Amino acid sequence: AMTEFDNGLTKAEEEMLILTMEECSEVIKACSKILRYGRHSPLMKENCFTSDSLREEAGDVVACFGVLVKNGFLSAEETNYNARSKLLRLKDPLQNHLHFITPEMLP
Repeated sequence: AMTEFDNGLTKAEEEMLILTMEECSEVIKACSKILRYGRHSPLMKENCFTSDSLREEAGDVVACFGVLVKNGFLSAEETNYNARSKLLRLKDPLQNHLHFITPEMLP
């Protein structure tokens, strides 16, 4: 008989991950709309500007990361360390593989 797979997560933990996935997809969608319509173009369906959507959705993702930190999926310190490491790699011409972004454009 086939046994059902158990990921060991509570329903709340599953929901936290689903919420984070959904919010990350909203950031993807906001980036796509800026590429399609421009940075300051009002969207057809909504009374908002494309850059406003990206700002709002980025905040939603940061909020989800806070939930993941509080519930043991992430460490704020490790996440910040990893973000700084990524920026250092992006600033390194041997590793960054960027075509147009210059080191001055990076925080």
